[in-house]
Amino acid sequence: MPKRSNQFQKLVKDINSRLSSDKVVITESKMLVDSYTGEEREVDIYIEDLAGPYPVKVSVECTAKARKLDRPAVEQLKAKHDGLETGHLVIVSKSGFAKTCYPYAKKNNIELIEFNDAESMDWPSWMEKLKDFSLSHYKFQAIDLSLTLETQPPENFNSKSVWIKSTEFGHIPVHDYIYLRHSNSKRFLEPKTNIGEVEWVFEPPLSINDDSGLVVQCSAMNVKYIESTSDVDLDMKYKEYMERPVAYGVSEDNDLGRISFIASGEKSENGEGKFNVSISIDTN
Repeated sequence: MPKRSNQFQKLVKDINSRLSSDKVVITESKMLVDSYTGEEREVDIYIEDLAGPYPVKVSVECTAKARKLDRPAVEQLKAKHDGLETGHLVIVSKSGFAKTCYPYAKKNNIELIEFNDAESMDWPSWMEKLKDFSLSHYKFQAIDLSLTLETQPPENFNSKSVWIKSTEFGHIPVHDYIYLRHSNSKRFLEPKTNIGEVEWVFEPPLSINDDSGLVVQCSAMNVKYIESTSDVDLDMKYKEYMERPVAYGVSEDNDLGRISFIASGEKSENGEGKFNVSISIDTN
């Protein structure tokens, strides 16, 4: 059975990853065996903390339904996990829960979290610098490569199966390009596409071998490439997740995929924010 997922579930998983230590393993759409039936059941997010003497295993179920989750729905999820290896059950609802859910959840040690990802709370002053955060996407694509050879290669030289006797000989100056772009006085630059060119001269010449051992000497290499740039809007929002401040933003689909930015942090003694940041790219 194919695993199911949605953008709300992915965001909740990314937030949990940001708020957890690096010793915690978080799996999306985890398959667990039901001890009653022997069948596999899918859990939206499975969190395993194996660092201590007693492993902690938390199952997180996410629902993006437009209406509040009622008590029968919570009871159904609880019954599902009775046969699974779940130490603690957390239910995250985009639209919240009916009042009758809370006494039942407390009695059965179920944690209920209301998290409407489409709405933003008022930003605290120490996190406002993240409010207008955006990402820049840089793409470099080689379109032409030419070699300057010391001698004409033998007629039986196999140019389709060559390898170069060198570990590193140069790079496209990506870091220089990014520095120049962001040193511009404008906050954001218009998306643009340019053609760049770089040449490397080899002294002594570079040895290029084919699969039969024939060698040619290369004294220079010229690469032409297309450089394209665009800014990625993240529509940043602020929320509290499990009483912890979180800033997050999710892009629309682009050439890389869908990008999510998650930042958690705390207010320092001088009133400034100290942040931990993670960026993930969903290419599915």
